[in-house]
Amino acid sequence: MRTPGAMSTVDAATGGKNSYQFVFDGDGWCVSYRGRFVRLSDTKGMRCVARLLGCPGQSVAARELVAATGIQSLGGTGERQRMAVTKRIRATIAAIAACDAALGYHLRTAIRTGHSCVYSPDPEQPIDWVVTSAPPVRRPPRKVRR
Repeated sequence: MRTPGAMSTVDAATGGKNSYQFVFDGDGWCVSYRGRFVRLSDTKGMRCVARLLGCPGQSVAARELVAATGIQSLGGTGERQRMAVTKRIRATIAAIAACDAALGYHLRTAIRTGHSCVYSPDPEQPIDWVVTSAPPVRRPPRKVRR
């Protein structure tokens, strides 16, 4: 429960304005939607959703999401990348919906996945998300075979 008058990490990131926010705070994600706040763990799927919310209406290739988030796609073909990204995004939206049904519904209807993914909110009710992204994925160095 939030203490009255206390600012959450999300509020502090935007000076206390009540807006739509998807903020990475170093440990996880603070999400604000229609005045409700939820805190979620950092996952590759959350990073994908944040990337899409940060560029509404713009297509992002599944291969770009794989590279940016470190998703393992078992072979790296375009179809496997599409399937891996779709699986992560759907699981993430389901986890969000378990915490906030309205936000889960919004994301389920506004995010399209495939070889390219896009966040397309209803143009009649535009949402201006404040998004801060997680730091880049650090992958372990590859072993060189000799």
